[in-house]
Amino acid sequence: MSKALPQQVSITERQETTIEDCPDTIGEDLRQADFRQTETNKWVMEQQPIDGDSSRLVAEAVLDGNDLRISVEDVVGIVDLTPRSKLQIQPKIGWDDILTMFLTVHETGHRSVEHHGVPISDFLADDIGIEDLFVVIAVHYLQSLDPLHRYGLYRATERHREDAISSRGRIDIGRSIKNHRMGHPEQHYIINDVTHDTGVHKLIHRAGRELLRLFEQYADRYKRDEYYRVFSRVADEVAHLESLGITSTRQTVADYATTSMADVPAQRREYYRDIVETSKMILSSSTGESVDAGERELQVNCIIDMEQLFEEYTQIVLQEELDALTNGVQYEADVPLSVEQNPSLKPFDDSNRIDHEPDHLLYTGEEPIAVLDTKYYAADDDPTADSYTRSRMFSYGFLLDLRQMAFLTPLAKPRTRSLRSGGKVEVISATDSGSFNVEAYRQAIESYLADAVGEYVTYAEGYDNLLRDVRERLVHKEFNENYIDIDDTGVWDIIADLEVTEGREGWFAYNIMRKIGSSHAPIDYRSLDKRDRNRVQEQLRDLIRNGPDETDYIVPVWVPEEEVEDPDALVKTDCEHDHDYDQTRMSIVRLYALTATTEERPQLLSQTESALRWRPEKRHRH
Repeated sequence: MSKALPQQVSITERQETTIEDCPDTIGEDLRQADFRQTETNKWVMEQQPIDGDSSRLVAEAVLDGNDLRISVEDVVGIVDLTPRSKLQIQPKIGWDDILTMFLTVHETGHRSVEHHGVPISDFLADDIGIEDLFVVIAVHYLQSLDPLHRYGLYRATERHREDAISSRGRIDIGRSIKNHRMGHPEQHYIINDVTHDTGVHKLIHRAGRELLRLFEQYADRYKRDEYYRVFSRVADEVAHLESLGITSTRQTVADYATTSMADVPAQRREYYRDIVETSKMILSSSTGESVDAGERELQVNCIIDMEQLFEEYTQIVLQEELDALTNGVQYEADVPLSVEQNPSLKPFDDSNRIDHEPDHLLYTGEEPIAVLDTKYYAADDDPTADSYTRSRMFSYGFLLDLRQMAFLTPLAKPRTRSLRSGGKVEVISATDSGSFNVEAYRQAIESYLADAVGEYVTYAEGYDNLLRDVRERLVHKEFNENYIDIDDTGVWDIIADLEVTEGREGWFAYNIMRKIGSSHAPIDYRSLDKRDRNRVQEQLRDLIRNGPDETDYIVPVWVPEEEVEDPDALVKTDCEHDHDYDQTRMSIVRLYALTATTEERPQLLSQTESALRWRPEKRHRH
């Protein structure tokens, strides 16, 4: 016996599920939900991108007897499965990371991400609510307003009458004569006022106000600059509408159900349609009140094409991290380095119509050195084990005569495979633990690029020692820790904590001196008497105070005596003690002075080495 479908069917992207004992009307139900029948027992749902001609497959339904097998692609959100049942496509990575990628792509002006806002009905079930996706809605709202800025807002004419000695408008002679007969000297004017404050514009304004309310409500949850920039743009749009005299009140949300495209002049409807639907979507989703008066519920089916979004985000990170390697203050590139997205490779001399397009190509000058392909794969999928994917990569390598290849994935396990013909194929991923976050992914790309272009990039003078010393010999915080496993990003984070402010040089020097007893130093300051301790502290304070004027950060590290190139140039402090030693011993502190710049990382100004020396002769107290 067949039974009704559940109200909501949840499935993770790129997965499939089976619903047993479907009703006999399932075929007609699927068609009513915008599924298109392609075979006797097969239906597909496709989505048209905002800026594109080709459709994107969202879901596929195959009927096997009375069982319905549903499979989905990399499009996340909710779509109608039947008129009474929803299909929720869950992402395989977290929503916070999706939003970060989405906003990063939006910030850089990329418009090829295929997204369609959010659904109205049953707003993303119980586990994903308006607070998770209002930033995506805000971006869609801003993009929907672009045509209004391009072509202009329509105006309406409102007529009213008034009696006045002098006014503007057309005089109603009959009413004016009547006024005079009744002893009133006023003329009667018919006034036509031109206004932007129409029902449609009130709807748009109210939607913007609701977005601002959500930004303020969840401000503590989002701390990224991208969120604040979107908030600022929405605020500017709302202010612009208000400057045109457009107002709205939240108490009249239900009244917006009567607002429709019929209220827009016919010649303007085409470019108003998206913003009207988006505004209704915002009000319905954020207030819980329906503003759709039609029979068909208002819904924008697909949210984000994850495969496209991941590729766009990867290109941005590749470019930013490559720029950091080539343009950062601590590096010097021997040749120009660049990364190109979707370059066109022509395999035949006699035809330019046939081409191959890898996702990313890494160049030194005009010479390619590595081909990269983004694969939005799950944790258990290995792109090097997939025959089709592997063959495509090898074809790129053959055309370019390259032996350096890499797959960039969010979740696949990182690995490196050596090629028998020389070279290697790498899988670059955010983590090997099965979870994803954008920061880990960026660090993985940074690490890969540092290795891939290492022979073309050299450290600026002094930076190689600085990075090594911070990792291995830092005098800071837990001074006896070994920081050798910290990557470059972590090194700069540590340096940012070593800010020295004017007037606080003595305190900074004291913190260095009190750690002389760490495992990195041969001298224990606790064995010094008070005068010797003060002498050491004063020396360090003077070195800091007399450093370059632009100094913002001081990085203190321990240095072995044998590394000092010019021992005679050391600034030395002799400390007497109450113990016999067979030889003179020194604890050498190197102070790196850095200044903050407009670059992401500070600039190295100088380094000074100071020796705290034990004298072998014994001092007697009296």
